[in-house]
Amino acid sequence: MKHLLAVVLLATFLWSGCSNSTDPNSTAITFKTDPITCADVADIEIIIDGESQGVFRFTPGSEWSFPVSPGDHSVEAIGEVSEGGFISLKRDVTVPENGNFTVLLTCSS
Repeated sequence: MKHLLAVVLLATFLWSGCSNSTDPNSTAITFKTDPITCADVADIEIIIDGESQGVFRFTPGSEWSFPVSPGDHSVEAIGEVSEGGFISLKRDVTVPENGNFTVLLTCSS
């Protein structure tokens, strides 16, 4: 019985941690790797408004989203692809009210 309770509590904790990703009123910037030019794993540092969000492991076509306020933001993505390529992007984006802005990351050799 104790094991069942532990599993239920863990499942509830994990589910509640993911619930904010479906909030229709949230705004976010999503970084997505181009599956055509990025054919391998890439460790990419994500920077939003001059603040590092950390280094994230991307696979071809994968994405990571970061909550932000609506409006103008500066984004950067810097990283190396395991096949020897690299990603280097710096640009300004505008996130709409209750919306999402997707930044497509392409790999160069």
